[in-house]
Parts: sequence; C-alpha cells; structure tokens
Amino acid sequence: LLRLPIQDRHCGKERKTLLFFAWAQLGPETMIGIFSADPQVIQAGIPFFRSCSLDYLAVSLLFSLNGYLNGCEKTLFTMTNCCAGALLIRIPLLHFLTGQGIRQLQAYGLVSPCSSLVMIGVILLYLTWLGRKRKNPVFSAS
Repeated sequence: LLRLPIQDRHCGKERKTLLFFAWAQLGPETMIGIFSADPQVIQAGIPFFRSCSLDYLAVSLLFSLNGYLNGCEKTLFTMTNCCAGALLIRIPLLHFLTGQGIRQLQAYGLVSPCSSLVMIGVILLYLTWLGRKRKNPVFSAS
C-alpha cells in the first residue's frame, strides 16, 4: 500500500475528474460542440477527445504526487520531472508520430496520457528510492 499522508480523501475532485472522463468518453461531441458547431470538426475531434481524456485520470494522480513531493521540499525534482515529461516524451513522441506519417488525431491524443504515465512511473521510482535511502519505506506490503 502507498503510505502517503493524504488528509482529505473525499474532497470531490476525484468525482469531478471521473465525471469529465465519462463525459469525454460517452459524449465527446457535446464537449467539442462548445467550441465549434461545424459537424466535420466535431466528427474529427471525437477520437482525439476520447484518447486525450485518459490523461484526465493520470493527471489527477500526477498532480497529487507532485503536490506531495513539493510539500516534502522536493520541488526541484517535480519541476525537472514535469519539464522532462514535456521535452523528452511529449514533443519527441509527437514528432515521431508525425514523422511516421500518422495523421490520426486519436494517436496525437494518446501522447499526453503516455507522458503522464511515464512521469508517474518516475515519481514512484523516486519515492521508492527515497524510502530506501531513509530506511523508511514509502511502499509497504501491509
């Protein structure tokens, strides 16, 4: 189990995140319709919104972990991790996809969640390393 000092487990933010995720999965045309009434734009945007909405779930965890680390005075790590996520994962992955001739918005929408998942993985590795370094495990089997 992850032993993090989270005070307010029922703040409602998780429910809002899940609500927006469900909205993007079940009715993306209504979200896109806020910005454009053009049926072609709406139709083209549906796969992008569905794939990009996966980031709504990942980012909520990423922001919580970043907030925890900032509270532990590990701001340099969180800033470095977020910058690296954009500069070393998102931009190169998008460049790779366009270089391969992939022109599907769904693939472009997956770039952001992929980056967020890698950043979460880096944070979990960092927390594990910190726990071993302090001999006070962040993760426990109990």
